[in-house]
Amino acid sequence: MRSTRRLGLLVLCPALTFAQTLPNFSGVFLESQTQGRLVKRAWARTPENPLVLQIEQTPDNLQVTEFLNGSQATFVFNLNGKPSINDWPGEGQSSDRLTFRDGRLVIRSERGTHWAFGALQEESWKLSSDLQTLAIQPTLKGPRNMVRPDVFEIETYTREMALQPALEKAAKASRANTCVTAPTHPLKRPRDISRGVELWGTTFKQLGSTESFDAILSGGFFTNLKLIPAPGGVELRRNQELVSRFSGPLTLTVRPTIKREPNGLGSTTFIVMMGEGLFTDALKGLRFHILWVGSETRDLGEIPAELKSEVLFKNLPAEYWYQMEVSSSDVPITDSLEIHILSPAGNQLGCISGHL
Repeated sequence: MRSTRRLGLLVLCPALTFAQTLPNFSGVFLESQTQGRLVKRAWARTPENPLVLQIEQTPDNLQVTEFLNGSQATFVFNLNGKPSINDWPGEGQSSDRLTFRDGRLVIRSERGTHWAFGALQEESWKLSSDLQTLAIQPTLKGPRNMVRPDVFEIETYTREMALQPALEKAAKASRANTCVTAPTHPLKRPRDISRGVELWGTTFKQLGSTESFDAILSGGFFTNLKLIPAPGGVELRRNQELVSRFSGPLTLTVRPTIKREPNGLGSTTFIVMMGEGLFTDALKGLRFHILWVGSETRDLGEIPAELKSEVLFKNLPAEYWYQMEVSSSDVPITDSLEIHILSPAGNQLGCISGHL
C-alpha cells in the first residue's frame, strides 16, 4: 500500500514520480494475440489485422504512432500529470491523462465521441519483466459506468527489432492479403439458387474506418437451378438433371461500402458500431483480378467492371455496386471463384474465395 508521504509526493512532483517508477516503453511492438472473455465464453486468437506500435518515451512525454494497413496516426501523452489533447481517427478529439499504479500505466481518456458507450474510456499498459511483451487492456464498463469483471479483452504486442520488418510482418498477416472463404454448413433440404449465390465477403480495416465488400454470382446459368443434399456434400440439378459444369458467362456483383468507426488504442471489439456503411469517393475506380481455382487454376486477369447505382428507397442514399462478366465455360462446379479486390493504384484491399 502506498504511504501518505508517497501519495503527497505524487501530487507535488508527478514528473519526478513517473521518472522513478515508469518503465521505458520505447520501441516497436507488433500485435500478436488477443485474449478475451464475454461472460462465460473465453477465447484467444491471432489478430486478423495486426497493429504496429512505434513508441518513443522521453522524460516529458510518451509518443505513440500506430500503423494499420497503410494508415497511421500519432498520439502524444504528457508524463507530467497534465492532460494532453489528441485526435483519434473515427472518434474525434480527446483529453488524455496518464497515471501509474500497481505496475501499470493507465491512460484515461475523455472523448468527444458519438458512440453508444459514452465518452469516458480507460486502458492499462503493462510491460513484461523482460520488456519484450506489452499487454494493453481496456476497462470495459456496462450501464451506469460500472466495470464488468466478466467481460474483458487483452491485446498482446511483441517487441520487434525495427519498424520496417514489423510493418512487413503485419502486412503479410493482414486480412487484406488473405482470401476469405465462406464457412460450409451441411445442406438439410433442397435450395433454389435461381437468383444466384452469395460468395461471402471481406473487409479492409484502417485507422478509424472499415471498407466492406460483398460478392454475388448470378446469371442465366442459375435459372431453375437447385442445390440438393447428397452423400458427402451437395449436387446441382436443373429439372432433376444433374449439372456438373458451369456454362456461359456469369455476372459477378461486388458491393462496396465504408463506415467510420473507432479502431485504435483504447478501442475494443465490444463497441457497438452505429449506422450503415456508405459509398464514398474512396471506393471509386476499384479493380478486380479474377481466378478459377480447383481442378486447375484459370487466371482470367483483371476484368473490366462497371460501377452502377440506384436509389432503392426515397430519402436514402443511392446503392452502388460493381458489375462484371466472368467467363465460366466448362469450369467444374466444384471449383471456387477467387476475387482479388484492388485499389485504383493496384494495392490489394481484400480477397474473396467462393463456391456453390
